Amino acid sequence: MRSISPIKLERANVSDGPGKEHLGLGRCMLRVWAVVFATAFLLAWVSAASAAATTLKVNTTTDETTSGDHLCSLREAIAAANAPGTASDCGTAGSVSNTIMLGAGTYTLSIALAGADDNATGDLNVTGMTPLTISGAGATASVIDATGLGDRVLSVAAGATVTLEGLTITGGHAPDGAAGANGTNGGPGGAGSGRSDGGGILNLGTLTLSHVAVTNNRAGQGGSGGAGGSRLVLVSDLR
Repeated sequence: MRSISPIKLERANVSDGPGKEHLGLGRCMLRVWAVVFATAFLLAWVSAASAAATTLKVNTTTDETTSGDHLCSLREAIAAANAPGTASDCGTAGSVSNTIMLGAGTYTLSIALAGADDNATGDLNVTGMTPLTISGAGATASVIDATGLGDRVLSVAAGATVTLEGLTITGGHAPDGAAGANGTNGGPGGAGSGRSDGGGILNLGTLTLSHVAVTNNRAGQGGSGGAGGSRLVLVSDLR
């Protein structure tokens, strides 16, 4: 009885038999579907990457908060990052991560501290939980200056994650402590209150600096003690 050699299916499918055309079409369809899936995956990846990183571009060096003027100040950009999903002159911040872009120039903080210690006045306050990057054009090109403000440059709240890159932080002066009350009727003056920490930056969260200069900043001074109270002594008291 003659033995039968094993059939080599791969070779037969490629080179022989009436099913060759069907196999070629099948392989062509597989290639088409592979391209389709690869393209869909790439588009999904690009879309996800775009959604993940939202860019807020500052277009003025003026420290202002006027709504609807189409100017995006650094203070307004931080306010937008603190409230993801809220429309602003800087656009709408994302909920995954945000980057504030600064061009070359000096961004002078000029809105004096008043009322609550928040981002509206005084230093810049990052309070949002969405990771934030503030990116300048270089440490010698982009400068955030709080000279004369009477406050720090930046505060990072607990739970916030901030990265600073390519910029300079300068001119910050944390608030001084209040003076103690003066004594009365010969009594001692009251003690002054404690100083505030963080001259340039007060960090209570997670802060990363990359190619950043922090210079010419100082913490607050403790308040001076109150003067002792004077006492009027009448001549009759000495007799």
